[in-house]
Amino acid sequence: MGVVAVVASWALDERLRDPDGFLGPAWVRLPAMVLGAFLVDVVPRSLWRGRHHERRVFSEAKILVREHWTKERIALVVIGLTSFYVTYVSYRNLKNYLPRLYSTMQDPLLHQLDRWLFFGLIPASVLATLLLIWAFIK
Repeated sequence: MGVVAVVASWALDERLRDPDGFLGPAWVRLPAMVLGAFLVDVVPRSLWRGRHHERRVFSEAKILVREHWTKERIALVVIGLTSFYVTYVSYRNLKNYLPRLYSTMQDPLLHQLDRWLFFGLIPASVLATLLLIWAFIK
């Protein structure tokens, strides 16, 4: 997905844009998300484990970090968030490039084909009706 977005941006002589750039650059946002995942995991569980002994909360946090946040786990979190981000940025950019990549979009023709395949009915209405019937039967 990332390669397709880069090729499309190159073909259109347009740079890739970060759709959510108002939250700061990706090199700040991604580490902040990893830190957020870490805190959401460790803080509540440390508080819960040390709930009867306030002095044990910090030692419980150290135990959790040692047991749960291994190098492999951190690598998986970073890879997962980075993969999501690349896919998201690619999708948002490709969506904006489509009208320029295809000067004559075939939406009206596809709509006619859908209506023909569904015997003159609107496919969304057919699906909604089938789902309602299924819900009542079940």
